Amino acid sequence: MAESGWLTLPAGISDLIEKGYGFYYNTAATGVAAAACGTGSVPMIWNPSDSDVRLKIIRIRYGSVSGTVILAHIAYGLFLNCGSQIGTAQPIVSHTLVAAVNAIPGAGRASKIRFAPATVSMTGGPSYFMPNGLSSGGALAAGPLYKLVDDVNGEIIINPGNAFFPFVSNGALALTAAVSVFALELPISTPVY
Repeated sequence: MAESGWLTLPAGISDLIEKGYGFYYNTAATGVAAAACGTGSVPMIWNPSDSDVRLKIIRIRYGSVSGTVILAHIAYGLFLNCGSQIGTAQPIVSHTLVAAVNAIPGAGRASKIRFAPATVSMTGGPSYFMPNGLSSGGALAAGPLYKLVDDVNGEIIINPGNAFFPFVSNGALALTAAVSVFALELPISTPVY
């Protein structure tokens, strides 16, 4: 096992990061609002069906920006079978893309994943996948500093043709947060560790 901050990476993953397969998908520092799954859910990390990569989620970080949080929890959403095209007759109608950042700046490897951190329109939208374990027990406004991190450690793998939503809620959580997802883009021919 190789150490990376608090996260222990399975053997081989740190080598893949060094080869340029690790990417950060970051919203703006001003953040996005957590909301129940819908046709405009963001941020969206879409692995188009023609990407020829699997997206292996390693870690997700949340930085609280604003909100008087109510009783609710942060969850993940999935949108299955969304292909690779956008348009009126497609599952994903439109989006505003932002480039992922390689974990090794200047590595020369560009992301094949489409990342829409703030604007997307879908004909359907994601389904509630699961809670990530971060919850509010009730009203919470200003308070002490705290850390919101989910060490997924590769337990979620998004195959081509599907989209992942790292910041949905079971309700109106009333939290605006900056979100950062770190993941590996692994060619289909690469073994999944």
